[in-house]
Amino acid sequence: MSQALAEEQKEGAMSPASTWEPFAAEVLKIYESAPATEQSMAEILRPLMHMLYNRVVEDEQFRNQLLQCPDSAGSGSPTWSSTLYESETIRAGLLSVYRDKPVPFHDHPGAIGITLVLSGVARIEYANFVSNNDNNGLVKLKTSRARERLPGQVCWFFEHDRNIHSVEAGTPNTVLLVIHMPHVDTEKQSLYFPVADEEREEGEVFMAHRVKAKRHHADADYV
Repeated sequence: MSQALAEEQKEGAMSPASTWEPFAAEVLKIYESAPATEQSMAEILRPLMHMLYNRVVEDEQFRNQLLQCPDSAGSGSPTWSSTLYESETIRAGLLSVYRDKPVPFHDHPGAIGITLVLSGVARIEYANFVSNNDNNGLVKLKTSRARERLPGQVCWFFEHDRNIHSVEAGTPNTVLLVIHMPHVDTEKQSLYFPVADEEREEGEVFMAHRVKAKRHHADADYV
């Protein structure tokens, strides 16, 4: 896989499937035997994501979509997103998050995810379920990790751990390359809005309102 991503790119020769599907297979192998520590996982995923980026950045479609990313949020949506590739196996896209317009807590049922920060600073808070009360729409969550990621750094979540997360831009505009495996139907996703608007420490338990995500909801599509 590493050799395939590092191959010299010929003009017009790259097809999306030949880039993304082998990448998905390689990442799935890593997740199946994931290292025990966060540092070890980052050391494996980071070079793989960098090789992927070095290949796709040569693609004219990718460059054009990256250039279309606005510097500020539009009136219709707090974020901007663009699909790069989509199949039953993997969904990849660009996401831009803007200062003071955070992506709320949300999930990706049955999926894993990996993100490469392309520009700006991303602040990501992860949470796990403690208990679920469907009668009143309230759930109890626990902050598992809160991380700040700079350009070139990666972050990720597992199907069973840190699948619920929020994203905030620490700069006016933060652009991310976001990958989910497999593709998740947004109708199965939920958004989570903490009852108390306050900063949380890692390991802190908090209550949140759970709301089903609307189809094609911009905040839930990619992160």
